[in-house]
Amino acid sequence: MGLKLKEIGAVLRDRQSKPVIGFLFLAVLGFLVVAYFSQTSNSLALQAFLYLIVFDILSLLTCLVTIWVSKQKPNAVYSFGYERVEVVAVFTSTSLVIFFGLSVVKHGLERLFQPPAVMTSDLLLATLLGLSIHLLITYCVKNKAYSHVAFSASSNWLQDALSDVQNCLCNFLPFLSRVLVFKLNPLVLLSVASGVAILFTCVLIDYSDLHTADAASGLIIAALLCSTMVPLAIYSGKILLQTMPENSTSHLDKLLREALTLDGVLELRNEHFWALSFGVLAGSLHVRVKRDAVEQVILAQITNKLAPYVSQLTVQVFKEDWSLPAVASSHHIQSQSHSHSHSHSHSHSHSGHGHSHDEGFQETQLFASTPQTTHEVPV
Repeated sequence: MGLKLKEIGAVLRDRQSKPVIGFLFLAVLGFLVVAYFSQTSNSLALQAFLYLIVFDILSLLTCLVTIWVSKQKPNAVYSFGYERVEVVAVFTSTSLVIFFGLSVVKHGLERLFQPPAVMTSDLLLATLLGLSIHLLITYCVKNKAYSHVAFSASSNWLQDALSDVQNCLCNFLPFLSRVLVFKLNPLVLLSVASGVAILFTCVLIDYSDLHTADAASGLIIAALLCSTMVPLAIYSGKILLQTMPENSTSHLDKLLREALTLDGVLELRNEHFWALSFGVLAGSLHVRVKRDAVEQVILAQITNKLAPYVSQLTVQVFKEDWSLPAVASSHHIQSQSHSHSHSHSHSHSHSGHGHSHDEGFQETQLFASTPQTTHEVPV
């Protein structure tokens, strides 16, 4: 327990954490103010908008988790480090907001049939306060995890609709293509659309005394919350399931095809690549080479080609054996994390080395780890 408190204290004292903690206090204060106005106004739309500030608080906590992860090193228990902790944090945050949105849908359906009176005197003020806090946090805090997820996850229906509008505008006015951003931040769109919905609610209640508009606006904001968070949750969930991001598959296939054309390489087999964290890939593969090939040279070539893109890479090279084809084809290596089991009952580390078996079967294994940085891959 003392060690955990010491780690938390180190994170809080970090220079990168200070602005995050400041915005965290601001978000909590804004949450309390908007929650108070939500109770006094009896507005379901403002309550749904309140969950956007809850998401801001969770995203700032995720940012602190990212800082903590950057200070951790791999160990015997977690051989890949703690990179997946921030993925769990993003998945948990987005799932909670989806759950909150569904609860708003339940209350909104009830209010459609029996709409209560809604006070609009402080509704716009609370909305403006919450919107300002959200935009400040979105643009002023460097949140590596959510920045990656927001632009790597699939677009929601609101982004697609605005992209279609932008394409139409650019067709008529080509110079706008230099100004318009074709994939807008989904979190910014969510906050602006929610603010516009509450503005229409105030207008309909003040001028038409239509209190059902508040329930309808709450349902719209809840739908926006869920439609924005679902792609983010799916993207982070796929990483937890150790799959490859769709925008990375084509580039990785191209690199493997190039590796297959290297002189002396006969076959690539047992390729296994997966996303370890946001923008961080891990993988392993076996390379069968010619009998007269130099294993270390091929090993270095393949590693240099893949390592800049796959941060945690394990490459195992073995030579073909014409005298014992059955042995070479039946030799099976199970890769789980960083451990390998062989039918020859021996173990070895991941440092680059070469050795030969009594059967005439040669293999070389290398574990190459490069700094874990985010690599943007053109689609």
